[in-house]
Amino acid sequence: MGSLSALTDHLHAILEAAVVKSLQSLCDLQLVRVRTVTIAEPMVTGMVCLTGDLKGVFMLTCSEATGEACANAMLGQPPNPAELRDVVGELANVVGGIIVTRLHALGTRVDISL
Repeated sequence: MGSLSALTDHLHAILEAAVVKSLQSLCDLQLVRVRTVTIAEPMVTGMVCLTGDLKGVFMLTCSEATGEACANAMLGQPPNPAELRDVVGELANVVGGIIVTRLHALGTRVDISL
């Protein structure tokens, strides 16, 4: 993929598909698209760094309740605070891996750096 503007056109779809695929398959969650988000409860964030043709940080942020639901589905029990952070971090890593794979298919070389 030659230009950054051409790549930008694809990024939103790549990000959305990666998040939906990961959360539905790993957490058994059915996602609903919303236009605005009001942060009125505690949140938890997982991050991975991207290096290569694109440099930056991918952050996956969700409510603690959503993170706990994912952790419970993945671990088979309610998480303690450290497990909650680990699970959301692992989800960010999984989503980041999907993003990198799809970008590679478009000819953009990106790697995950922890």
